[in-house]
Amino acid sequence: CGPEDKNNYLNFRFKGGGGSLVQRLTRIEFISRVLTHISFAVTVKGDMLDARMARENEVIIQKRLAMLGYLLARTKLMDITLSEATDMRTLVDDFLDATDR
Repeated sequence: CGPEDKNNYLNFRFKGGGGSLVQRLTRIEFISRVLTHISFAVTVKGDMLDARMARENEVIIQKRLAMLGYLLARTKLMDITLSEATDMRTLVDDFLDATDR
């Protein structure tokens, strides 16, 4: 992260958890939706997520990095509480509202 946009990037990988496969996949869906909403390119394979953001200005990269920290804190044990019946849209909207996007 620096003054030259062309050199700025974030890579993020997330995998696994303590919940069942359905719970882990639901958490991956949540993370994917949040990251896609804030302009990350996201790839999901099973319960593994890769996300990338590149060539953004320094301020945006710093804000997205802080948001990744918050996302990790909020999702640490999230898989254990999730089910297929989870209202994903509300969960994502609540998270994004709390972070001011």
